Amino acid sequence: MSTRDTLFIEDVCPICQEHFGVGRQMWNIACGHVFCGECLFDIDPRVCPLCREGYADDDIDCLGPWEEQDSMCGNADRAQEQQRQEDWTPNHQEREEDREVWNEIQQRSWSEDGNKDGDGPGYAGAGEWKDELEEPEDEGVGYVREWTDVDEPAESDWMPSDDALEEDRAAWEELERQQEWLRG
Repeated sequence: MSTRDTLFIEDVCPICQEHFGVGRQMWNIACGHVFCGECLFDIDPRVCPLCREGYADDDIDCLGPWEEQDSMCGNADRAQEQQRQEDWTPNHQEREEDREVWNEIQQRSWSEDGNKDGDGPGYAGAGEWKDELEEPEDEGVGYVREWTDVDEPAESDWMPSDDALEEDRAAWEELERQQEWLRG
């Protein structure tokens, strides 16, 4: 069987104009054209009636019968649609797993910004800040804690290296020289 680049599938046989179906099988020849078996086997010189390309008996393939549908194209369209539905429709278990993952993602994102739970400052682990605060012994009904009561964050121990500082100074000096030249 020779390699086909294109398969020309139609609803009807191009010779007799009859619809392909259960009683009329679809046969493919080497050039890719499709005919019903009755017309194809009546062709005496083994030459495609549409493109005039020759073919051997070994180059003939049966593409039918179609038991459920009158139209081959209708059958193919329905089969593709059914496959598409099966590919994209999750079953009950998959939907439950998706919901669990979605809820977990939502919980993580809410706990990172601290808005949903009302835990206070917007950072991951925001609920921990309540434990760090010391409540006063004489707490009244309308007590509001002052900002001065909260410990200041520790300053970072990181310092740029001497080389990095020197590069920054050199870059600023070059920028100032360029600005003076432009004012010039």
